[in-house]
Amino acid sequence: MLDRRSVLLGGAALLAAGPASAQAQDDPRPVNLDRIRAARAGGRVRQPLHILLLGGTVFVGPAVVKAALARGHRVTLFNRGRSNPGLFPRLARLRGDRLAGADGLAALRGRRFDAVVDTWADAPAAVETAARLLAGQTEHFSTCPPSRPTIRPLGGA
Repeated sequence: MLDRRSVLLGGAALLAAGPASAQAQDDPRPVNLDRIRAARAGGRVRQPLHILLLGGTVFVGPAVVKAALARGHRVTLFNRGRSNPGLFPRLARLRGDRLAGADGLAALRGRRFDAVVDTWADAPAAVETAARLLAGQTEHFSTCPPSRPTIRPLGGA
């Protein structure tokens, strides 16, 4: 059974891996998290990523943010600004509401990210809308729903 620790380790492993973990874009297999953990067991990465975290201020989000920052990555948060608004005051923030459909994601249009981490899966349609919008703006989109975390490369621009 997948527990919170497994989700945190999976997200942290993705962030620790940096660009060296990228798979070929046409490879649909999930990233091997054990291989990523072994390759980058800690410390700062050589080439920092610009990571967009959808949410980031509740549940596993703060742990993912801290892991990314500890490894030298640049993090941008996208959320409504309602939960823990004072958390991570130095990070770039984009405001929007995923439940408002594509219009609620307007702040993300035209922005490029090396990776996107989505830790909220209570509304699968909202996750799918965000993934579709960001498909041309990122190489990796990672979701961490309670049932099964997935990390897959997208056909980015």
